Amino acid sequence: MSNSNTSNIQAQRSIRLQKMDELKANNFDPFPVVSHRDFELGFVKFWFDFIHKFDLTKLQSDETNFLLEHYLYQAMFPPTLVETFEEKIQMRHTVRQMGMDPDKDIDTTDVNYDENLVQEIRALLPSLQDKNKAEKEDLFYSLVVDKAELNGEENTGESVDLSIRPKQNITVAGRVKTIRTSGKIAFVILEDESCPSGIQLIFKKDILNQDIAQKLAMSFAPENLKLQLGLV
Repeated sequence: MSNSNTSNIQAQRSIRLQKMDELKANNFDPFPVVSHRDFELGFVKFWFDFIHKFDLTKLQSDETNFLLEHYLYQAMFPPTLVETFEEKIQMRHTVRQMGMDPDKDIDTTDVNYDENLVQEIRALLPSLQDKNKAEKEDLFYSLVVDKAELNGEENTGESVDLSIRPKQNITVAGRVKTIRTSGKIAFVILEDESCPSGIQLIFKKDILNQDIAQKLAMSFAPENLKLQLGLV
């Protein structure tokens, strides 16, 4: 190993030890055993637009929310042309068995509304082509959960609900990739194992919880913010 490489390693070691000491001096554990989080960043990023931009009242016709579950499933797992064709054949066959005329007695209004609503939901989701079936199922069943389980009770299967709601306070954890500050606002890119590309978080000094702001002695000077977020 050359002297220059050895020197660079020693210099990096000194810098990192200094940063570790700065974290400790500000009551931060540089090696936390556990970091609490409610959701992975990949989950939050995937559902963010749908949760905040879609009118959920369109799908909440009763307390069971099974209509909501149905539409979300259709948006996440669109049927193939063959499956759609087979479904229409089965519907016509069922109508005939009931003694009705499938050309007159099938109301197409609900079918059109159904498809339009599914497309509206799908437009608010990231590209599904990048996800395999197992990944999509994990995202779906992490959002649509049994309502009893949300209340810490045993699964009843009687109703479902969303595990995350608009403007809900949640805790996330990850590695800070970059920080950009502008006046009283700071933009932070946070990543974890589920979201390597990261998600952008915004810190607004004026709306921070006062207790938290005091504990952090929040200053939006870049170097201070790096220290408080554990980037040093």
